[in-house]
Amino acid sequence: MKTKKFATLFIIMLSAVIFFAACSKDSNNPVTPNPTNSGASIKINGGGFVNKQVNLSAGVSAYVVSDNATYVQFVGTADSDSLYLVFIFEGKQTGTFSWTSNSTETYVLHISQTGGVIYANVAEGTTTVTSYGDVGGKIEGKAVGKLVDMDTQQIEMTIDGTFSVVRGPDDTE
Repeated sequence: MKTKKFATLFIIMLSAVIFFAACSKDSNNPVTPNPTNSGASIKINGGGFVNKQVNLSAGVSAYVVSDNATYVQFVGTADSDSLYLVFIFEGKQTGTFSWTSNSTETYVLHISQTGGVIYANVAEGTTTVTSYGDVGGKIEGKAVGKLVDMDTQQIEMTIDGTFSVVRGPDDTE
């Protein structure tokens, strides 16, 4: 179930990145997200990485009214592999969100030359949001925890790092 939900979310967020990059400024949109002003700096262990410091960019975010959740996504590379980091947390607020709760989810999609692996937060960890600005402001925080390989259900990756993303417009649809 989580894999299907993640796949849907991942497609939505990837579409948002493409949409934000392709759209011109619209007077009905109060802010044009700038993914270059966003980033995540994480240390990862597992999935073929040992204490690898990774800087991800192209961050986008949106508060989705119907889900009462904020979605944050970053894209980057580590060596020759692609990484997609997604945080989902309840509401539009600061606080510490436990990955073991039903309302918080974190994913890393790791695409290597040998194939893709989805790591999800069904283990343990937290996302701490220290700043949650208005649209056009910043969402900032820290994430620490263990992620599970969705195929093997084994703990395969740990992450520890910080993130900062420009808050995009609320999604009211």
